[in-house]
Amino acid sequence: MNARSAAAARWRELWLGAGYCSPVCCRGDRLVGDDTTKVWRVGVLAPAALRPIESFKERLRGLGWIEGKNVRFDYRRAEGNDSRYPSLAAELVALPVDLILTWGTPAVLAAKRATAKIPIVIGAVGRRCGLQPRPSGRQCDRLLDAEL
Repeated sequence: MNARSAAAARWRELWLGAGYCSPVCCRGDRLVGDDTTKVWRVGVLAPAALRPIESFKERLRGLGWIEGKNVRFDYRRAEGNDSRYPSLAAELVALPVDLILTWGTPAVLAAKRATAKIPIVIGAVGRRCGLQPRPSGRQCDRLLDAEL
């Protein structure tokens, strides 16, 4: 396996681990992060610090994704001001992150407008946002609340 396909396989593992609760994921054996030099960046776009986000991180730890070792979290919080989401989403895209975890409808919509390439995991959303799978694959996926 060449370096590019190995990196793609690791990314799929992180994406499946992050989207573990997703209806499109098959549940198989545990996925465990290995000692790779790549540190995957997860952008978190949320209204504030939330307990379910910590649960998400705990689940990733259980799958072998250790913060500071093979995954890094970059937080952007609106702190009650929904008009900040577009600029916060643009900041995450500019870093660049490998995945965006959103919480709440305004965050989802801002992330969707900010990028068509970075996968978006939806932690919670108040209404259907008109999110559709991209022709190249799913950009947006939703975590099931029961898993957090």
